[in-house]
Amino acid sequence: MRDIIVTLAVFGSLPFILRRPWLGILMWSWLGYMNPHRMAWGFSTTMPFALMVALATFAGIVFSREKKEMIWSRETKLLLIFTAWMFITTVFSMYPALAWPQWDKVWRIMLMTFVTVLLIREKEHIHWLVVVIALSLAFYGVKGGIFVLTGGSAHNVRGPNGSFIADRNSIGLALLMTIPLLWYVRLQVEQKLLRLGLLAAGALSLIAVIGTHSRGA
Repeated sequence: MRDIIVTLAVFGSLPFILRRPWLGILMWSWLGYMNPHRMAWGFSTTMPFALMVALATFAGIVFSREKKEMIWSRETKLLLIFTAWMFITTVFSMYPALAWPQWDKVWRIMLMTFVTVLLIREKEHIHWLVVVIALSLAFYGVKGGIFVLTGGSAHNVRGPNGSFIADRNSIGLALLMTIPLLWYVRLQVEQKLLRLGLLAAGALSLIAVIGTHSRGA
């Protein structure tokens, strides 16, 4: 069932991404931060959903009439130089067999980072990007917090297997960074129940951080 839900969500979003490519950044962020396919058990665990969304986003960039203009600020130029430097150090690495697989991950992330700068331009775009990131990670904060409070404190809170936040140190750091984002989202909503829900999500995320047993977090 989970496989079907995630697959329908991704494929259902593709037509909208072709028309409004900035929505592709939101979907790509959801897949990258929450990793919903990692919580399934069937065919969706190996489906290249992020690649599909990225290709649809690129197609949308080409065919969409939305304004697209790269911001070449000091920060983006430095980020481009840093990306080039990572490639150079990979070429001359002491252990190429270990370095190239890591570069294969990094260049994709950096590419979509620049695409994000290209497409996320308006205040509304930034707002929804923060909402998607905050709620994607808060899912594990709420889940982990409830796990700790219901007797799971003897075990470590961890992220989804095979993701960047799988180990306890990574998920702990990610949740700590999520709590301020949840506070921002809370300040933007007017409904009292939603504000209370977001406050509870932040509190549970903090409990989940303690439940990681990560000394750094």
